[in-house]
Amino acid sequence: MEACNTWPEISEDKLLNLIRKELVKQSDRFNKFRDFEPESYGKRDLSILGYGNFYFSRTWTAMTYAFGEAIHLRGWVPPKKGPIRILDLGSGTGASGLSCLHMIRSLGIDNHIQLEAVDYSSKSLAFLKKLHSAKKELWSDTRVTTTRLDLKYPSEENYRKKYDLIILGYSLNELLDDKEQDDPEECYKQVLHSIPAQLKSNGLAVITEPAQSNLCHLLQQSSAEVSKTDKDLHLHAPYFNGMQCPLAESNSKFFSHEVRKTLPLATVEKINRPLNLEIREVKFGLSMLGYAIPRNLGNSYQVCRLISPLKKRKGTVSFIGMAAEKITDPLASSILL
Repeated sequence: MEACNTWPEISEDKLLNLIRKELVKQSDRFNKFRDFEPESYGKRDLSILGYGNFYFSRTWTAMTYAFGEAIHLRGWVPPKKGPIRILDLGSGTGASGLSCLHMIRSLGIDNHIQLEAVDYSSKSLAFLKKLHSAKKELWSDTRVTTTRLDLKYPSEENYRKKYDLIILGYSLNELLDDKEQDDPEECYKQVLHSIPAQLKSNGLAVITEPAQSNLCHLLQQSSAEVSKTDKDLHLHAPYFNGMQCPLAESNSKFFSHEVRKTLPLATVEKINRPLNLEIREVKFGLSMLGYAIPRNLGNSYQVCRLISPLKKRKGTVSFIGMAAEKITDPLASSILL
């Protein structure tokens, strides 16, 4: 373990308990206190170590699912010539950005890749570069550059660059808890509105957020608002044919989010034994924006997105799906198999 190298004088059991305590703090920070001050996140070795050994793989998995959908369902394709340029906003230690590098290479796409990672924690960015260098066999012919920058204060230089892919992995929501901002929600929307200007004509912005009702509704509502202010910009996900999220439009008690299976690493299993946290599912809100026309995925009930758990009873599988065309009552798209 990295911890054993950093603190060789501490036993493994004590290190595991220190990591567990840090994970409880991080969980409370995300779910209770919503505190994302640089002093408490990404500046301490233990904070990065706790995140890396537990949450890193979950963030990686969420972006792998999201980017996989962008490629296989939403029509994202790399440029025919030249490098693939990726911008990772709020990169942290690199889980989302590195997962994209790995997926591109695993699919046999051989363009050179340039990943630009932006985060306010210089320590997290240094760890990202260290990890990228240590595992070059997973993402050959790639280059990573880092910029220490708070997303609230974008650099004018960034707007002169265009990217094939812009990703935000669980990072946009952190803007909502900035005590220095008079209107954090407005800051959140301003950052989201600034993203399309940095996309190439065939590029996509892929955004994942924590699976919480208020955050998912805000993501869907804000994404729809951005697409309305730019007539050439389109919603590509989570639903179909450019459709907005009806659940967010109606402020439903239900909210759009993904629930996917994941196989936890052995280290995660070991750390989690006394904590009993959910580690076999990854949950996230999802949005995609781009200037390309959304791929036509059929009409009416030819295709739907599951918005409920699958239920199996007496040989029957039932679920609720959101159809490809907007319907008055989201729950009217129930499908029984």
